[in-house]
Amino acid sequence: MPVTPERLRELGALAPNVYDFLAADFNYDWDLDHADAESLYADVLDRLGPTVRDKYVAEARLLERELPDDESVLEYISWVGAAIDFEGDFGVSPVEWLRGLVERLEHPRPLRPEREQGSSR
Repeated sequence: MPVTPERLRELGALAPNVYDFLAADFNYDWDLDHADAESLYADVLDRLGPTVRDKYVAEARLLERELPDDESVLEYISWVGAAIDFEGDFGVSPVEWLRGLVERLEHPRPLRPEREQGSSR
């Protein structure tokens, strides 16, 4: 189901934290800063405090409701400018990736000590 440019802008405004995460962290050269998508998730999402995490979860759930098929998720990701290869980076379809993002936000992984993470973020 195609998503209109107006609706894409509305979704960006309704989900600003997820928009910023995708646009900033999944930029065209994200793989230069992270070994894989999981390490990017660990570096960014697992560090969110509870209040901010709740906002991300609500926004990701909204996107999950509003982007019900692969085509609409692809349109949104393209509009955001995120460089995600769903099959290559995650091994799933776009809709499955979005479901996985919601789940990952709902169930963060415990942080490892800073010196073991290999990241200064």
